[in-house]
Amino acid sequence: MPFETSSNPDLDKLEKWLNYELSGSVLLALSFFYRFALYLFGIALLVFIPFLLNVLIKEKRYGWIITLFVLVLLPALVIYFMANSFYMHFIPIALFILYCFFLKMVIPNWRDPVFTKAT
Repeated sequence: MPFETSSNPDLDKLEKWLNYELSGSVLLALSFFYRFALYLFGIALLVFIPFLLNVLIKEKRYGWIITLFVLVLLPALVIYFMANSFYMHFIPIALFILYCFFLKMVIPNWRDPVFTKAT
């Protein structure tokens, strides 16, 4: 499915990244090295979140920014400082994947004139 070009190339790039999928064999291999996968996903999140915030700020989607902080970043900080179990550290990653799933479903509607804000 080709991406429609819009007036905002950052939004196109974000949509491209959100639609990227890892193959099943890569996910299977990472499941055997879950500690390595956790650190790898953590590094990917640290690189991707500033780009995500930049696009959301440019699009003036402040509700999505607040949701990112409440759903992903706040639980990540709480778990980082209070979790005793290693497996608890997977919860923020799962919440971020859920957030990205919802964002992936909504971004195509942002280009529709009915859903865009009147500026």
